[in-house]
Amino acid sequence: MQAIGAGMKDWISECQYQFRNHRWNCNTTARDHNLFGRLLLRSSREVAFVYAISSAGVVYTLAQACSQGELDSCSCDPTKKGSSQDAKGSFNWGGCSDHVEHAIRFSQAFVDAKERKERDARALMNLHNNRAGRKAVKRFMTLECKCHGVSGSCSIRTCWLAMADFRRTGDHLRKRYNGAVQVAVNQYGTGFTAAHTHFKRPSKNDLVYLEDSPDYCIRDHESGSMGTGGRVCNRTSRGVDGCEVMCCGRGYDTSRVSRTTKCECKFQWCCAVHCRDCHQQVDVHTCKGQTKSQWRQSA
Repeated sequence: MQAIGAGMKDWISECQYQFRNHRWNCNTTARDHNLFGRLLLRSSREVAFVYAISSAGVVYTLAQACSQGELDSCSCDPTKKGSSQDAKGSFNWGGCSDHVEHAIRFSQAFVDAKERKERDARALMNLHNNRAGRKAVKRFMTLECKCHGVSGSCSIRTCWLAMADFRRTGDHLRKRYNGAVQVAVNQYGTGFTAAHTHFKRPSKNDLVYLEDSPDYCIRDHESGSMGTGGRVCNRTSRGVDGCEVMCCGRGYDTSRVSRTTKCECKFQWCCAVHCRDCHQQVDVHTCKGQTKSQWRQSA
């Protein structure tokens, strides 16, 4: 539990990195009974991503802790022994292969426990997205090898399986979020069908959701939306980080701030880099908040 708790900040940080330029930016709140407040009461594609990235984070953190010898219950993958081969030829298993299978089994027992008791539409959605998150970590396992032999001939290789950086899992799940499939529970209550006839049937790797997302433009406690008032936007961008899109047409404020950066850096033999502190005045654009008249229209 301690290892998982310590790893939470990593997957939350990854979630916030992936959505840093969007209206919903994976923001957390300390005032509610959970990190994401009432957002998790919905069945939107953002919630699908949160469940997938958190499930992936548990697997990644636990497998890492096993490999680093931080837990008594596990260590390196004990099945990676003897010899094997790949496209380059034969090799001997050595080093410390990340025990992802153990981490996946624990995640299934720990993360899925609540959902297995419910078995309603939302529970099925959560179980599906949890599984997609776990599969994403396993997807990016890579074979790392060290060569042995005369003059680096690599006549003998020692290899182990290692997890890729968690950013690759985050990037993959973000793409799955973009292509997430809206679903409905089938007539037997055991799985999903596409909510619309022109939608594809979801695969095990897809993220699935049940209801449309709010626009996240305004602060709304019921939907878990924090709004975009005060968010920094890019005045020249036509994308989702642009002021027109980010601020939902409410306009933006501009303020001039001073920033200090390192500049005119020079390498000095041996071995240091000396830089000057350069001060620069830059314009920062932030979205206007919701006005009273806008609040009355939306209420």
